[in-house]
Amino acid sequence: MSAKKTDRIKDTTRPRITRERVVSEAIKLVDDGGLEALTMRALGQECRCDPMVIYRHVRDKDALLDAIRDGIWDEVEIPEEGLPGTWQEQFRQAFTILKNTLGSHPNALPIVFRGTELTGAALRRTEFALGILIEAGFRPVDAMWALDTASCYVLGHVLGETGATEEGISPEAVAESYGSLSPADYPNLAAVMTEGVVMHRGESFERGMDLMISGLEQILAETQEEHASSASG
Repeated sequence: MSAKKTDRIKDTTRPRITRERVVSEAIKLVDDGGLEALTMRALGQECRCDPMVIYRHVRDKDALLDAIRDGIWDEVEIPEEGLPGTWQEQFRQAFTILKNTLGSHPNALPIVFRGTELTGAALRRTEFALGILIEAGFRPVDAMWALDTASCYVLGHVLGETGATEEGISPEAVAESYGSLSPADYPNLAAVMTEGVVMHRGESFERGMDLMISGLEQILAETQEEHASSASG
């Protein structure tokens, strides 16, 4: 076989470097080793290319972080046909999907929520979630506040769940710790623990969503009353 033909075969077997692959490998690096593991040298090794090739697809480290953020937001699934059920059920589903996606990338959370400007995939998903509430009759500003509150709730829940997992802390251990407190010093906590409460993460998330949805139902009722009053006046 000639050298020229051999070179041609080598070229065709080399992995193709695309922006999508760069972002995918970068996310894997962060998932496995945290933000400190994300260097251009390490990314080049994962992509099996010279690190300088990476700069053909992302301008610099900041641009790479933005691309990772957009890549993770893109994993938050939006059904083309929308979500089924009432607005309450859709709202719950949308943020459960968000929680599950973020929960699979706990090391990337500082990247996902870096900065205040929404771009690309995050914008599309925000528009989708806003539509659930606005179509239900919420004022746009109330819908946006609801999304901000729910997003912060999801972020806090994922961070808490990740920390508990890393430390090996079980809900039962927490309940036992609280249960040993003196009722004289901590009467309110003692009252909770006498009911045998064990706050499992899944149940905790759902109960928090119940509280948010109850509050939103009250806001929607007040909005509808104002509209009805204006129309009759």
